[in-house]
Amino acid sequence: MDQRLSRRDFCATAAAATLGAGAFLPARAQAPHVYTIPVAADYTGPIAAIIDSWQAAHQAMLAWWNETRGARIGVRIEQKIYDTRYDMATLARLWPEMLSAGGAKPLAYLGIGGADVVALSKRLPGDKVPLFVSSPIPSGAWLPDTWSFTFRPTYAHEFAGLFAHLQSALPEKRPLRIATVSSQSHPAYLDPVNGVQALARAYPDRFAVVSTQWVDLYPVAATNQVRELAKANPDIIMNHANTQQATAILKGLKEAGLRIPLATTSHNGITELESAFSLAELEGVYSVFAFAPFNTPGLKAAEVFRQYYKGTKGKWGMTAVQTSAQMLLFLSTVERAAAAVGAGKLTGQAVYDAMLAAPVESESTLGILPTLSFGSQAPFPTQNSSVQAMVVKGGKLTTVTGGWMPVPALAKW
Repeated sequence: MDQRLSRRDFCATAAAATLGAGAFLPARAQAPHVYTIPVAADYTGPIAAIIDSWQAAHQAMLAWWNETRGARIGVRIEQKIYDTRYDMATLARLWPEMLSAGGAKPLAYLGIGGADVVALSKRLPGDKVPLFVSSPIPSGAWLPDTWSFTFRPTYAHEFAGLFAHLQSALPEKRPLRIATVSSQSHPAYLDPVNGVQALARAYPDRFAVVSTQWVDLYPVAATNQVRELAKANPDIIMNHANTQQATAILKGLKEAGLRIPLATTSHNGITELESAFSLAELEGVYSVFAFAPFNTPGLKAAEVFRQYYKGTKGKWGMTAVQTSAQMLLFLSTVERAAAAVGAGKLTGQAVYDAMLAAPVESESTLGILPTLSFGSQAPFPTQNSSVQAMVVKGGKLTTVTGGWMPVPALAKW
C-alpha cells in the first residue's frame, strides 16, 4: 500500500495547518473609521497675526491623537480648513459647505470664538453639529441648548477669579478698587465691563468699580483716560479688548508717572505685549485665563507639541496652549462617544451626548484644563469654574499662585 499522501490530501492537510497556526498570529489591523471636521481659520481678520500658532497646535494635537488614542479606538479625525475671517456674514455663507466637509454631516465644527457662537447657535441644534471654541463668549450667547461648547467662561468670570485672589490678599479688609478701560464700538467690548460691574453689585464688600473709561477701538493714546481713572485711586486697571488698547494704557501710565497694575486676558497678555515693552516695563501686569499657562513645568501638552509640530510657522505659547485645549476637548469627547455608540457610528448627536454625559477629566486635555463638567444650560461650565494667571514680578514672568483660582459665582447680567 502506497504510504505517500495524495496531492489532494497534502493540500487539505496544509490548509488545516495554516488555519490552525493563524489562530496564534496577530490579527491584521483594521482600517480606522475616518471622519472629517470643518475647522475655522482667519488669514485677514482680527486673529490673523496669531493664526500660525493657532493652527500649529491644532495640527500637533490631532496628529498625536490619531497616532495614539484614535488608533486604539479605530477612529481617525481629519480637518478641513475654512477661512471664516472671524466674520459672521462669512460664517453664514460658508456654513452649508461646512456641513458637507467630509461628504456627510461632521461630528463637530471647531470655530474661533463668540462670532461663531452668535452666528450659528440657532442653527446648530437643528443641524445636530456641536461647536467647540477656545475663547470666552459674550453674555448674550449665554443661553441653553445652543450646542456650543467652550472651556472658558465669559471674560468677566475670568477677571473675577483674579480679582477675588487679589482682594483676599489686600492688607486691609476692603473692596478691591477696579478701573475699566474698553471701547463702546461693539457689544463684545462692552460686555466684560458690564459683567465686572455686575460682580461689584453682587459682592459690594469685595469689589468696587471706581472708574469706567472709554477709548477708541485702536487708540493712538489713552493718557487722558489714564489720568482720569487715576483720580479714583484704583488697585487695578482691567482691559480685555486688544493689544493696542493695552499698549496705549501702559504708555499713558508711563507718561503720567503712575504705577497702577494692569490686568489683561490671554490674547492681549504679557507675551503679546513683550513685542513693545521690556519685562521691566511690564512690572505688575497680569494676564488671566481659564487654562494652564504655556510655561507650566512638566506640562505634557508642551511635550506633545514639540514632538508633533511640523511644517508650520507657529510656536508654543499662549495661543498654542489655548487651541491645544480646544482640539483635545473635542477629541476626548470623540473617545467617550465611540465608547458609547461604536467607532463606526459616530455622529454629531453622539458627540453632543458624550459631552454632557460625564466630566472631562484633566488628563484628557494633557493637563491644560482642570476636570470640567458641561451642561445644557450654558456653553461653558457654570459650576466650580477656576482660572490661572501670570504676572511680571521682579522683572520675571511668573504664575500668580502656581495653581487654579476659584471664580466667584456670577449670575447672568
